[in-house]
Amino acid sequence: VGDVVKAECEEEFPCDMVLLSSSDEEGSCFITTANLDGETNLKILTCPDETKSLLTVQELYGLDASIECEPPNVDLYRFQGRIIFATDTNLDNISAMKSLGSSNLLLRGATLKNTKFVYGESLFVLLFKLTQRFVQKILNVFSLWARVQKWNTVVKLKCPRTLR
Repeated sequence: VGDVVKAECEEEFPCDMVLLSSSDEEGSCFITTANLDGETNLKILTCPDETKSLLTVQELYGLDASIECEPPNVDLYRFQGRIIFATDTNLDNISAMKSLGSSNLLLRGATLKNTKFVYGESLFVLLFKLTQRFVQKILNVFSLWARVQKWNTVVKLKCPRTLR
């Protein structure tokens, strides 16, 4: 969490990220979320105006800013947060605040298209790993439940004949 990540064209995003800058002059990029929701159409995302001119890692690391956002949720199209820009590294003197929404969020598993590269700040990495383990356990329970249901169905079909 908090690392600056560079993704290049046709790469999947390794984690949820806030889009900071793009190779596009206007600070936008195109992504496809086919791996997440099955939609193959391109979606356009934009950078905050204050960061779209920062095109190198050195420039991004020189940025004094903090990102605050809501915890992860199951809705792919809902995200609320803000980026707070400061005049010093302690974030004591706030110079600007910018709202962040779903048009600034690069989702883990989405793919960058028609854009050379983007930089983003990672979010939710640890929480996703915990969630992934939890989901795996749930899927294992569901798989067991499905086998039991299948077995119950077979038993129900055989039982009436044996009870008569």
